[in-house]
Amino acid sequence: MDDVYGSFLKSLCIGVMDGVHNDDKNFLLWINEEDHTRIISMQQGGDMKAVFERFCRGLGEVETHIKGKGKEFMWNEHLGFVLTCPSNLGTGVRCSVHAKLPKMAADARFDSICQSLRLQKRGTSGEFTESIGGVYDISNLDRLGSSEVQQVQCVIDGVTLLIQMEKKLENGESIDDMVPGGASSAEETPAAQPSESGTAPSAPAATESDPSAPAKPAEEPPAKGRNKKSSSCTLI
Repeated sequence: MDDVYGSFLKSLCIGVMDGVHNDDKNFLLWINEEDHTRIISMQQGGDMKAVFERFCRGLGEVETHIKGKGKEFMWNEHLGFVLTCPSNLGTGVRCSVHAKLPKMAADARFDSICQSLRLQKRGTSGEFTESIGGVYDISNLDRLGSSEVQQVQCVIDGVTLLIQMEKKLENGESIDDMVPGGASSAEETPAAQPSESGTAPSAPAATESDPSAPAKPAEEPPAKGRNKKSSSCTLI
């Protein structure tokens, strides 16, 4: 393990784009990919709680090794963790689920529903890519103003609701009573395109406030179902 982290730190210092992962390939470190470091926990299925718990454990290990070399993640009392892209200031965490939502994509309110739930929808191949087969990458819109646990829970709750709405639409039922307050009606919103995009990177200089003692992850993982594809939690 020390050899892995030694290679990781060496790549950071000399500016080489590189990556390392565990044996199960569900915890990864990307190095110098836009930001200095991108730390990723991921797996198939909808168990976001397990993904987040692995993310916190791994992040604590990474920080321990970095501190052992006299380094630490960049943090500011007002801005939180400091990353290359200003939109990632705060927790620097992006948690996402790939979900198949073709019926929701055809609903003119899809964009505004996601906005009301503080979610961002993208294609599954990165930023500015289109959805393929109605599969979207759904993630937390906010990095500032809430904790890592709250942001993960936001995705769990929001994706669960979107899947419930998708199933009602599949059955030809109305979702009007499920639309969150603030979402525009179909009459007020132009027809939505069933496509969208994105994903961001990270810095050796940014992460959870105290990864060695992370906050307790959200109590309930998102419900498993055929609409759920995969889950990930990334320190961008």
